[in-house]
Amino acid sequence: MKYTFKNIKNFIKDDLLVFIMVVMTVVVSAFMIHFSYGVFQNYEIKKESISEEQNFIVIRGDYEFEEIIDESFDGGPYKLADYNGETVTVGMLKTFGEELDKRVYDKIIGVSTGVNFHNYNIPCNFGYYDYGIGLSKEAYKNAKNGLMGITGRYFTEEDFREGRKVAIVFDYEHVNVGSCPLTMEQLYDEKHIKLGDELFEIIGYHGGYPDTPKIPITAMSDDTQVIASIVIDFEDSVTLYEYKNVCEAAQKAFGDIVWVDPVKLPNVDTIRLYNTMIIIAVIISAIAAINFAILYRYILRKRYKQISYMRLCGMKYSGTVFMYLGECLLISIPVYMITAFSFAKWILPWMSDMYAYGFESYNIYVYFALFGIYFGTSLIVLLVMLFTGIKKNRIISEG
Repeated sequence: MKYTFKNIKNFIKDDLLVFIMVVMTVVVSAFMIHFSYGVFQNYEIKKESISEEQNFIVIRGDYEFEEIIDESFDGGPYKLADYNGETVTVGMLKTFGEELDKRVYDKIIGVSTGVNFHNYNIPCNFGYYDYGIGLSKEAYKNAKNGLMGITGRYFTEEDFREGRKVAIVFDYEHVNVGSCPLTMEQLYDEKHIKLGDELFEIIGYHGGYPDTPKIPITAMSDDTQVIASIVIDFEDSVTLYEYKNVCEAAQKAFGDIVWVDPVKLPNVDTIRLYNTMIIIAVIISAIAAINFAILYRYILRKRYKQISYMRLCGMKYSGTVFMYLGECLLISIPVYMITAFSFAKWILPWMSDMYAYGFESYNIYVYFALFGIYFGTSLIVLLVMLFTGIKKNRIISEG
């Protein structure tokens, strides 16, 4: 250890300018590590605030159906009056799917809407595929995981592809015996319901709102009227390309009787700027750490003669390495701590005023974590530099 302190003393005495440069690289590294953490936290929070994720698009019809209020339904959904105006139809929904780009409908996990089927308000869930309208990915997943409260079975892909007349009716046999006239009036026999003049086989029962049956939309005629907004759910946040494609497809399929709600899209340019700021801060920190290693490699080159004499006098190779490692750490760690203290005392309050977020998240655990990162990284870099800078078998002999 005495040689380590002696080396530091001689270093200051013989190479004061280089010593100052070494100290400054540690100061810059310590400052940039703390600054980078604050900048990262600040911009991550800002990125979240400007990229409010919206993973759905809503298409609304410019028309409205009249509900038939019947007190006997006792809280259930009401039946619908006939509507003779222009509406979106099931056939239009099929055309809409054909106009969507494959990259768009592959991201769709479900489409939900409602139709006027023989004056009943029937909710529908489905998805879009290469072959047309099919089973909703989200609804199928929820049914498979038991999240839809269905007894019996849920729809299959074949039910949709073949347009089978199957239905999942309100659970009249169990928790609502005789209490839902809306469902009871649809019952044809124990295995079928009748809507208009069409019979549907009962394949399952549900107990959720609304009290109407669930039917594959492909089992309905193309002129069936769509009465509700069309909600398109995506597996990720909606992109500008997806939104534009939906708007274009809606215009071609539905014309002017609908409009597409605006969506919240990420501010891509601002996010890129924030990412660049974070990258720059990290690069500066890395360069400062590399400069420290380069400077000390330069110092070792100037001390080859001293190293050789110490090796000739019996000092082991590992002892030489750890002597200089101790010298590096005795310089860098105190300088780092002083810089960190100065940052917390004077720089942090100023940064907190300049940046709205991030710099208020510092605490004792953050300082310890940042020091651990710095110490661990420095230790690895210095060991690599010392083991490569102090050649194991290189000894300078002079007569």
